[in-house]
Amino acid sequence: MLCGASIYVNLTIANKKQLRKSTGLKINSKLWKLESDNYGFPNNSDEANKKNTKTDLRKLQTHLLDKVNIANGDGTIMNNDWLKDQINICFNLKTDQEIKNELVTFWIQDLIENAHSIENAKGSIGLGTSRIDGYKAFKNTIKDYKKNLLVSDWVLSH
Repeated sequence: MLCGASIYVNLTIANKKQLRKSTGLKINSKLWKLESDNYGFPNNSDEANKKNTKTDLRKLQTHLLDKVNIANGDGTIMNNDWLKDQINICFNLKTDQEIKNELVTFWIQDLIENAHSIENAKGSIGLGTSRIDGYKAFKNTIKDYKKNLLVSDWVLSH
């Protein structure tokens, strides 16, 4: 694993709104170029890691400029969550919501929240309090056992 300083993206919108999020990239801070003509990118080098980092950052810059223009046009609210999702999309990473959707606890919580609309064993709609409490206890047990149990882990092991 590469040790070094985390690289953050700072995005200013309409000269007033400041957004800042980690890109997930790291670099030795001594390799950072501070001249005004190339501020914000690693210095030129033949080292592959620095070249890849610079390429990734240019790709992110282009992606963000495109997405900011689209968001401005359609009225999308740009905040730090939006910025994090854009970084994840640019680098083909999963968004927070996609990660949550893969967790067993997410689906148990969804079941709890929608218990009033689920058909019960008697054929009527709505689960009983004790059944809901059982799901809550089950969820807590999973969280205590393994905080990030994925649905795919559960399905493959059962």
